[in-house]
Amino acid sequence: MINNLLIGKYEIIREIGRGGAGIVYLAYDRHLRQEVAIKQLSWQMAKKAGNLWHEVHILKDMEHSALPIVFDFFSENKNDYMVMELIKGTTLADYINQNGALKEHEAIFLIRQLFSVIKYLHSFKPPIIYCDLKPANIFVTGDMRIKLIDFGTAFMSHNGRCSVKRAGTPGFSAPELFTADDRHETEDIYSLGAVLYYMLAGKEASVGKNGKVQKSRHIDRGIKQIISCCMQIKPQKRYRDIDRLKLALLRFTYRKTNKISRFMKIIIRLFSAVLIFVMLLLLLLLLVFLHSEAYAAASGFTVFIREQEGYKILIKDGAVYHPDKDIIIEIPIDKLPRGTEMSLKVTLENDEWYRESREFLILLDLTQ
Repeated sequence: MINNLLIGKYEIIREIGRGGAGIVYLAYDRHLRQEVAIKQLSWQMAKKAGNLWHEVHILKDMEHSALPIVFDFFSENKNDYMVMELIKGTTLADYINQNGALKEHEAIFLIRQLFSVIKYLHSFKPPIIYCDLKPANIFVTGDMRIKLIDFGTAFMSHNGRCSVKRAGTPGFSAPELFTADDRHETEDIYSLGAVLYYMLAGKEASVGKNGKVQKSRHIDRGIKQIISCCMQIKPQKRYRDIDRLKLALLRFTYRKTNKISRFMKIIIRLFSAVLIFVMLLLLLLLLVFLHSEAYAAASGFTVFIREQEGYKILIKDGAVYHPDKDIIIEIPIDKLPRGTEMSLKVTLENDEWYRESREFLILLDLTQ
């Protein structure tokens, strides 16, 4: 049992996590007056790890947004304790179990953050190999920022050789991690590919003996090629470093964005073409309509109007359209001189359409 008060300043509230490297407690720091996370390293793990003080001091000197802040490290009652910032959120494994696989843009957003922190670890001389990158060790905050929360294996790897021969998680760790002592950056490259697959498919990647990654309908072919390169069985066939992996993903996103951009341009061009076509069609119809009137007037088109009640007129040089039927226009001829030409305003209409009034040249002919 752990004491409720450690070294007179940390009040233990409750246990919040447990793993192979120890137990994590929620505690209250009386000096800083804030809640913290305290990781109790098990005696067995501390014995295997060797010089823990040296590795903890390395972590304390690190400055990266994806790494937890370490406040303190102490020993009490033959146990070692590490005091870290309390991170609010959930592990990537729990997040995907609750919400399902991530959308492509969400996965890319998170994996780029992992690229950044892993590149930071690899930038040390010698490089620090994380070795056990997996969803359970990736914490996702409320604003979709990531934190690496377990550096037990990385502590053992910062000298380029691992003091524990077998470390890592099957399905996410490179195969050579379980057999060889030497550590290389490509082991983390392998894990990044496995984590990216897990984000998009919602399950662990399956790699065949031929080194091919199992297909998933949730994963774009371009991203699958990147994952396959990361998870090659032979380390020399993987991306050599994070920069090459980042460049491959950047090319993928650029091509996809460019593809979408080209698609949108095609849609806009098609829409513009249709719009222009409709406008031209309307213009053509208008011209045909006007041409019909002009042709009718210019060609001397003549319409004879049938007799009704003794009235007979001739409409000449000015018809609006070619009528299908006789048009009856009643005019009091007895009030007009014989053979008079005159302008008459005529309105043509029926139940379905209305044609505006026009001025027509009328010739009265009562000789027939």
